Amino acid sequence: MLRRLIGEDIEFVTEAAPDPWTVRADPSQVDQILMNLVVNARDAMPRGGKLVISTANLALGSPFVERELTIPPGDTRP
Repeated sequence: MLRRLIGEDIEFVTEAAPDPWTVRADPSQVDQILMNLVVNARDAMPRGGKLVISTANLALGSPFVERELTIPPGDTRP
């Protein structure tokens, strides 16, 4: 569905992490977030371009966690 949103002038590439960690998220909200990001990217590239969506595992460090008090530092895999 995302490919149809961006049109033919924009190359669409996905790069998935080979061993993604599990996340707890509402699938409908994730779909909506991705659609909003893709539409914004499309609008920012009126003459075409390349849109890359990638995933990666990321352990949060203390500087970020100090600003976001509800997120524990480090690897939060179950």
